[in-house]
Amino acid sequence: MQQAEAGSADALAVLRAHVEREERMRGDLLTAERAEKAKIHIMESLKPQARKDGTMAYRTADGGLVLDRANHVKAERATAGAALVALSLAVERFEGQALDAQGTEQFRHDVAKLAGMHHVDVTFTDPAMEALREGFALSKKAAAATGPAAVGNPTIVRWIDARNSHQGSAPTTPRNRLWTPDDVGRATYQGRRRMEDGSEVLLLKRGDEILVKPSGPRIVAK
Repeated sequence: MQQAEAGSADALAVLRAHVEREERMRGDLLTAERAEKAKIHIMESLKPQARKDGTMAYRTADGGLVLDRANHVKAERATAGAALVALSLAVERFEGQALDAQGTEQFRHDVAKLAGMHHVDVTFTDPAMEALREGFALSKKAAAATGPAAVGNPTIVRWIDARNSHQGSAPTTPRNRLWTPDDVGRATYQGRRRMEDGSEVLLLKRGDEILVKPSGPRIVAK
Protein backbone atom coordinates (compact mmCIF):
# COMPACT_ATOMS: atom_id res chain seq x y z
CA MET A 1 0.00 0.00 0.00
CA GLN A 2 2.86 2.39 0.86
CA GLN A 3 4.57 1.66 -2.46
CA ALA A 4 1.33 2.25 -4.34
CA GLU A 5 0.85 5.56 -2.57
CA ALA A 6 4.42 6.46 -3.57
CA GLY A 7 3.53 5.97 -7.21
CA SER A 8 4.50 2.35 -7.88
CA ALA A 9 2.33 0.98 -10.69
CA ASP A 10 3.52 -2.57 -9.96
CA ALA A 11 2.44 -2.31 -6.32
CA LEU A 12 -0.97 -1.02 -7.38
CA ALA A 13 -1.34 -3.92 -9.82
CA VAL A 14 -0.53 -6.38 -7.03
CA LEU A 15 -3.16 -4.84 -4.76
CA ARG A 16 -5.80 -4.98 -7.47
CA ALA A 17 -4.89 -8.56 -8.37
CA HIS A 18 -5.27 -9.51 -4.71
CA VAL A 19 -8.76 -8.01 -4.59
CA GLU A 20 -9.63 -9.75 -7.84
CA ARG A 21 -8.54 -13.13 -6.42
CA GLU A 22 -10.58 -12.56 -3.27
CA GLU A 23 -13.65 -11.67 -5.31
CA ARG A 24 -13.25 -14.77 -7.43
CA MET A 25 -13.01 -16.97 -4.34
CA ARG A 26 -16.51 -16.08 -3.19
CA GLY A 27 -19.88 -15.62 -4.78
CA ASP A 28 -21.59 -16.78 -7.96
CA LEU A 29 -19.53 -15.78 -10.95
CA LEU A 30 -18.38 -16.65 -14.46
CA THR A 31 -14.85 -16.27 -15.75
CA ALA A 32 -12.43 -17.97 -18.16
CA GLU A 33 -8.85 -19.24 -18.20
CA ARG A 34 -7.58 -16.28 -20.21
CA ALA A 35 -9.73 -13.74 -18.42
CA GLU A 36 -7.19 -11.01 -19.05
CA LYS A 37 -8.13 -11.20 -22.74
CA ALA A 38 -11.78 -10.43 -22.03
CA LYS A 39 -13.45 -7.97 -24.35
CA ILE A 40 -15.43 -4.96 -23.20
CA HIS A 41 -19.14 -5.41 -23.73
CA ILE A 42 -21.90 -3.15 -22.41
CA MET A 43 -25.58 -4.11 -22.53
CA GLU A 44 -26.93 -0.59 -22.94
CA SER A 45 -30.56 -1.72 -23.12
CA LEU A 46 -30.36 -2.79 -19.45
CA LYS A 47 -29.17 0.67 -18.39
CA PRO A 48 -26.16 -0.36 -16.28
CA GLN A 49 -24.57 1.91 -13.69
CA ALA A 50 -20.82 2.55 -13.90
CA ARG A 51 -18.82 2.55 -10.65
CA LYS A 52 -15.56 4.32 -9.85
CA ASP A 53 -13.52 1.12 -10.08
CA GLY A 54 -14.82 0.37 -13.58
CA THR A 55 -17.45 -2.14 -12.45
CA MET A 56 -20.69 -2.09 -14.45
CA ALA A 57 -23.73 -2.92 -12.32
CA TYR A 58 -26.83 -4.44 -13.91
CA ARG A 59 -30.12 -4.75 -12.03
CA THR A 60 -32.69 -7.25 -13.26
CA ALA A 61 -36.47 -7.10 -13.07
CA ASP A 62 -36.62 -10.02 -10.60
CA GLY A 63 -34.36 -8.28 -8.07
CA GLY A 64 -31.03 -9.65 -9.24
CA LEU A 65 -27.78 -7.73 -9.38
CA VAL A 66 -24.91 -8.51 -11.75
CA LEU A 67 -21.46 -6.92 -11.45
CA ASP A 68 -19.35 -6.94 -14.59
CA ARG A 69 -15.71 -6.58 -13.52
CA ALA A 70 -12.37 -6.70 -15.32
CA ASN A 71 -11.83 -10.46 -15.16
CA HIS A 72 -15.18 -11.94 -14.17
CA VAL A 73 -18.94 -11.45 -14.23
CA LYS A 74 -20.54 -11.88 -10.81
CA ALA A 75 -24.16 -12.43 -9.82
CA GLU A 76 -24.04 -10.36 -6.63
CA ARG A 77 -27.70 -11.17 -5.97
CA ALA A 78 -28.34 -14.39 -7.82
CA THR A 79 -31.77 -14.78 -9.41
CA ALA A 80 -32.92 -16.40 -12.64
CA GLY A 81 -32.69 -13.00 -14.32
CA ALA A 82 -29.23 -12.37 -12.92
CA ALA A 83 -28.03 -15.79 -14.13
CA LEU A 84 -29.24 -15.01 -17.65
CA VAL A 85 -27.61 -11.56 -17.70
CA ALA A 86 -24.36 -12.94 -16.26
CA LEU A 87 -24.32 -15.72 -18.86
CA SER A 88 -25.04 -13.32 -21.72
CA LEU A 89 -22.28 -10.95 -20.60
CA ALA A 90 -19.74 -13.73 -20.06
CA VAL A 91 -20.39 -15.26 -23.48
CA GLU A 92 -19.71 -11.91 -25.14
CA ARG A 93 -16.72 -10.94 -23.00
CA PHE A 94 -14.95 -14.32 -23.00
CA GLU A 95 -15.84 -15.14 -26.59
CA GLY A 96 -14.40 -18.45 -27.78
CA GLN A 97 -13.37 -19.59 -24.30
CA ALA A 98 -14.95 -22.22 -22.10
CA LEU A 99 -16.62 -20.61 -19.10
CA ASP A 100 -15.55 -21.41 -15.56
CA ALA A 101 -18.65 -21.18 -13.35
CA GLN A 102 -18.04 -20.77 -9.63
CA GLY A 103 -20.42 -20.48 -6.70
CA THR A 104 -23.52 -22.25 -5.45
CA GLU A 105 -24.98 -25.37 -7.04
CA GLN A 106 -28.19 -23.44 -7.77
CA PHE A 107 -26.36 -20.76 -9.74
CA ARG A 108 -24.34 -23.32 -11.69
CA HIS A 109 -27.48 -25.33 -12.43
CA ASP A 110 -29.39 -22.24 -13.58
CA VAL A 111 -26.57 -21.14 -15.88
CA ALA A 112 -26.24 -24.58 -17.48
CA LYS A 113 -30.00 -24.85 -17.90
CA LEU A 114 -30.29 -21.42 -19.51
CA ALA A 115 -27.40 -22.18 -21.86
CA GLY A 116 -29.06 -25.41 -22.95
CA MET A 117 -32.65 -24.19 -23.20
CA HIS A 118 -31.66 -21.06 -25.16
CA HIS A 119 -29.08 -22.92 -27.27
CA VAL A 120 -26.36 -20.47 -26.27
CA ASP A 121 -23.10 -21.07 -28.16
CA VAL A 122 -20.96 -21.78 -25.12
CA THR A 123 -19.13 -24.58 -23.31
CA PHE A 124 -18.21 -25.00 -19.64
CA THR A 125 -14.95 -26.18 -18.09
CA ASP A 126 -16.89 -28.36 -15.64
CA PRO A 127 -17.88 -31.70 -17.30
CA ALA A 128 -20.98 -31.97 -15.10
CA MET A 129 -22.23 -28.57 -16.24
CA GLU A 130 -21.48 -29.49 -19.85
CA ALA A 131 -23.55 -32.66 -19.50
CA LEU A 132 -26.37 -30.68 -17.94
CA ARG A 133 -26.26 -28.06 -20.72
CA GLU A 134 -26.33 -30.72 -23.41
CA GLY A 135 -29.18 -32.51 -21.67
CA PHE A 136 -31.36 -29.41 -21.55
CA ALA A 137 -30.52 -28.63 -25.18
CA LEU A 138 -31.57 -32.12 -26.26
CA SER A 139 -34.77 -31.98 -24.21
CA LYS A 140 -35.72 -28.70 -25.90
CA LYS A 141 -35.14 -30.23 -29.33
CA ALA A 142 -37.10 -33.33 -28.37
CA ALA A 143 -40.03 -31.26 -27.15
CA ALA A 144 -40.06 -29.36 -30.43
CA ALA A 145 -39.88 -32.56 -32.43
CA THR A 146 -42.61 -34.42 -30.57
CA GLY A 147 -44.97 -31.54 -29.84
CA PRO A 148 -47.42 -31.26 -26.92
CA ALA A 149 -49.77 -33.82 -28.42
CA ALA A 150 -47.17 -36.59 -28.22
CA VAL A 151 -46.47 -35.94 -24.55
CA GLY A 152 -50.12 -36.38 -23.66
CA ASN A 153 -50.73 -39.28 -26.08
CA PRO A 154 -53.36 -41.53 -24.44
CA THR A 155 -52.00 -44.56 -26.32
CA ILE A 156 -48.65 -44.15 -24.60
CA VAL A 157 -50.28 -43.64 -21.21
CA ARG A 158 -52.32 -46.85 -21.65
CA TRP A 159 -49.18 -48.74 -22.69
CA ILE A 160 -47.39 -47.59 -19.54
CA ASP A 161 -50.31 -48.61 -17.32
CA ALA A 162 -50.54 -52.03 -18.97
CA ARG A 163 -46.81 -52.62 -18.67
CA ASN A 164 -46.80 -51.75 -14.97
CA SER A 165 -49.80 -53.97 -14.26
CA HIS A 166 -48.19 -56.94 -16.05
CA GLN A 167 -44.97 -56.55 -14.11
CA GLY A 168 -46.80 -56.72 -10.80
CA SER A 169 -45.55 -55.22 -7.56
CA ALA A 170 -42.17 -56.97 -7.34
CA PRO A 171 -39.74 -54.54 -5.69
CA THR A 172 -36.94 -55.51 -8.10
CA THR A 173 -38.98 -54.66 -11.19
CA PRO A 174 -38.51 -51.10 -12.46
CA ARG A 175 -41.70 -49.10 -12.74
CA ASN A 176 -42.50 -47.25 -15.96
CA ARG A 177 -43.61 -43.63 -16.13
CA LEU A 178 -43.89 -40.89 -18.70
CA TRP A 179 -40.76 -38.79 -19.23
CA THR A 180 -41.02 -35.08 -18.41
CA PRO A 181 -38.60 -32.18 -19.11
CA ASP A 182 -37.58 -32.29 -15.44
CA ASP A 183 -36.03 -35.71 -16.12
CA VAL A 184 -33.26 -34.24 -18.27
CA GLY A 185 -29.87 -35.73 -17.47
CA ARG A 186 -28.01 -39.02 -17.64
CA ALA A 187 -29.92 -42.26 -18.20
CA THR A 188 -29.27 -45.71 -19.66
CA TYR A 189 -30.83 -46.54 -23.02
CA GLN A 190 -33.10 -49.59 -22.75
CA GLY A 191 -34.59 -49.74 -26.23
CA ARG A 192 -37.48 -48.30 -28.20
CA ARG A 193 -41.10 -49.30 -28.75
CA ARG A 194 -43.68 -48.57 -31.43
CA MET A 195 -47.19 -47.85 -30.14
CA GLU A 196 -50.46 -49.01 -31.68
CA ASP A 197 -51.01 -45.61 -33.26
CA GLY A 198 -47.59 -45.69 -34.94
CA SER A 199 -45.86 -43.29 -32.53
CA GLU A 200 -42.56 -44.31 -30.99
CA VAL A 201 -41.02 -44.01 -27.54
CA LEU A 202 -37.56 -44.42 -26.09
CA LEU A 203 -37.05 -46.37 -22.87
CA LEU A 204 -34.50 -44.80 -20.52
CA LYS A 205 -33.54 -46.38 -17.19
CA ARG A 206 -32.63 -44.22 -14.22
CA GLY A 207 -32.46 -45.73 -10.76
CA ASP A 208 -35.48 -47.95 -10.21
CA GLU A 209 -37.59 -46.36 -12.96
CA ILE A 210 -37.99 -46.70 -16.71
CA LEU A 211 -38.68 -43.32 -18.28
CA VAL A 212 -40.89 -43.60 -21.36
CA LYS A 213 -39.96 -40.72 -23.66
CA PRO A 214 -42.22 -39.90 -26.66
CA SER A 215 -39.97 -39.12 -29.61
CA GLY A 216 -40.32 -38.30 -33.28
CA PRO A 217 -38.65 -40.34 -36.04
CA ARG A 218 -35.56 -38.11 -36.19
CA ILE A 219 -34.92 -38.35 -32.45
CA VAL A 220 -35.48 -42.13 -32.44
CA ALA A 221 -33.05 -42.57 -35.34
CA LYS A 222 -30.43 -40.46 -33.59
